[in-house]
Amino acid sequence: PISQYCAAPLYTSASYNTQFRYCSTENYILQMNSTSISGFKDWRLPTISELQSLHNFAVDADDSLSTYFPNEPTGQLLSSTPYADGEGAVWCLNTATGQTKLCNKNLPYNIRAVRGGAQ
Repeated sequence: PISQYCAAPLYTSASYNTQFRYCSTENYILQMNSTSISGFKDWRLPTISELQSLHNFAVDADDSLSTYFPNEPTGQLLSSTPYADGEGAVWCLNTATGQTKLCNKNLPYNIRAVRGGAQ
């Protein structure tokens, strides 16, 4: 369930954790780790290079990526890679083209969490 404020419900009730009202990516990842999503507590936001490595750039490729990511979001995926000249932007990946661009951190975008150390 997703509210107008955040997609991080309390797992003990039908209400939402007010600590995470108006979620940031940091709070969302903290919520994932505190509730051990899929039994793990080492979720993090991937770097822009990691997001690019997950994108299928082949023109005539089959839709094999949907096997691993059946609910693939469309639009921009935020990364953990900040823009060097400003605090208000991060690099993001266009899920349709695989191109990278700068995204405003104060606007809502999709995220994909990954586990383990940065590659």
